[in-house]
Amino acid sequence: MAEHWDIAIIGGGTAGLPAAITAARGGARVVLVEAAKELGGTLHLTGGSIAGGGTKAQAAKGIEDSAERHYRDCLTIGGGSAQDDVLRLWTDNAGTTIDWLYTEGVPFGEQMPTFSAAHEAYDAPRTFTPPRGGKDLADTLVPKVLELVAQGRIDLRLATRMTALACDATGAVVGVDVCGADGSQTTLRADNVVLACGGYGANAALWERLHPGTPYRTYAWPTCRGDGHLAAEAAGAVLAHAQNFLPTYGASEDIDAPGTFWIHSMVAPSMRAPWEINVNMQAQRFLREDLPSPDGRERALRAQPGQAFWTIYDAHIRAEAPPLFRWEPEKVARAFAQSPDFVVAASIAELAEKCGLDTATLEATITAYNEGQKSGEDAFGREHMPCPIAQAPFYAVRHVSTSVVTWGGVSVDGELRVIDADGAPIPGLYAAGEVLGMGVFGQVFLGGSTMSSALTFGRLLGERLSAAAATPSHTHIAAQSPA
Repeated sequence: MAEHWDIAIIGGGTAGLPAAITAARGGARVVLVEAAKELGGTLHLTGGSIAGGGTKAQAAKGIEDSAERHYRDCLTIGGGSAQDDVLRLWTDNAGTTIDWLYTEGVPFGEQMPTFSAAHEAYDAPRTFTPPRGGKDLADTLVPKVLELVAQGRIDLRLATRMTALACDATGAVVGVDVCGADGSQTTLRADNVVLACGGYGANAALWERLHPGTPYRTYAWPTCRGDGHLAAEAAGAVLAHAQNFLPTYGASEDIDAPGTFWIHSMVAPSMRAPWEINVNMQAQRFLREDLPSPDGRERALRAQPGQAFWTIYDAHIRAEAPPLFRWEPEKVARAFAQSPDFVVAASIAELAEKCGLDTATLEATITAYNEGQKSGEDAFGREHMPCPIAQAPFYAVRHVSTSVVTWGGVSVDGELRVIDADGAPIPGLYAAGEVLGMGVFGQVFLGGSTMSSALTFGRLLGERLSAAAATPSHTHIAAQSPA
């Protein structure tokens, strides 16, 4: 077993898998450290959408697109709020990454690419989603890594957690301190370290430090504890981009998994035209419920007290509207019977009391909506208003913000070198994936950016650092900008 490696990759998930594959194939001596007992990380949870322009699959369908067009579209959607050099690095290389994934055998399917309805629409179909989401990606990439492990080209350390970065007297990173499942401590020496260990959705303390006053409701893989953030910060790195946080709109608590928040109901108009109204904790509407812009809905929710709202409807809507919930009717009935977030009442006054809302304000809000529905002139500009809310019993379901990604991350330059407070690269230290923070792409959700950038940056670092390791003076060689 080697005692010194060319590259130590921390995290065997979305960024770490392609980094390990391409680095080992490039001839580098690789050690891959994963805190969980299995590889794949967030790939086991994610929907798996990946965006990229100028792909072979697009060309085969006659779709005109390019990396430059993807970049310009992202600038437009994000209002220029991204870190430009990192955005450019992603969009310049995302299409090639998708081509690579096809070559590796990811079963995207004949219907790809598509437009994604979950985020602001791109100006061309450039979103690729495997049928089983991230599971298809994991099932494709994990065996590739295990094959390289069996060949002795990757040293795999499962159930092993990084505790710190090892630095020399000059501040250069020369390896990582790790703790094994048995509690044993050791230092793995490496010329370059790639942090690919995900976000901090499973670390409440770090969330609260980076997002003071923002509700801690995350959907994250258990090992996403911010290990990379904290280790890099201790080595002199700066955490940035947390201020770009946007919530995911319209989650609710799963009654069968308390504390778990996900999108269980059809509150987004792309899923189902709304029949209900939404009111905040002050019993007031705060947006047109059929607002087509995902970004607009997310920003509206971020501004509400507690980032929460009640979805209000009546017996007629319950009987006539398409189902509001993804759950089976039996589970919906249980929710109304046992959860305080699911309320039924004989009157608006009783509904307000059970929801903790001001009665007079809720009555006035519903009256105003009903008048607008009757006249066809809604105060918020809503267009889909099939019926008033007037027939008892009345229903309310509490929805909240959640976060499926984390927004703060380790600061890097355009070559993915981790930088200090002066903007200088910390020798030997790189980062890829959610450890960068999705806020690096601005105050906006760019469709497919989380998965696509992680896969792309992992692939690039694996290729470039392994190529650098093959040169006579390879210690702390920077990844090169794309041609």
